Amino acid sequence: MEVADRQFQSEPFEKICPLVQVDLFGQNNKASSVQCGENSTFVLTESGQLYSFGKTLGGRIGHKKLLPTKILDNVDSVTTGARHSFAFNKQQNKLYSWGFNLYGQANPSISGDITTPQIIQQLP
Repeated sequence: MEVADRQFQSEPFEKICPLVQVDLFGQNNKASSVQCGENSTFVLTESGQLYSFGKTLGGRIGHKKLLPTKILDNVDSVTTGARHSFAFNKQQNKLYSWGFNLYGQANPSISGDITTPQIIQQLP
């Protein structure tokens, strides 16, 4: 068995695994960033719309639908923990949170899980 004498040619990645473009967010509304938590994904578009999809347990995606769903507009940034998330609207100076909140880690002024984005009124 003489493997050393053989020359292997590799195929371009695009030929082996073609990329498929899916228009989830509407024409001319491109994703600008993606954040992932435990079983959850958040996509922020260039126009400031925030979409989420994944496991709905504990409110971690901000809605109860199975498909990617817009949960906020005018978002400048988003960050996620394993089971809770935050979004910031710079113009209005508003911080939103949602998700698993047993210990107040998502929003200290709300008890229990937060199933839709809520404004954090004040920090302790």
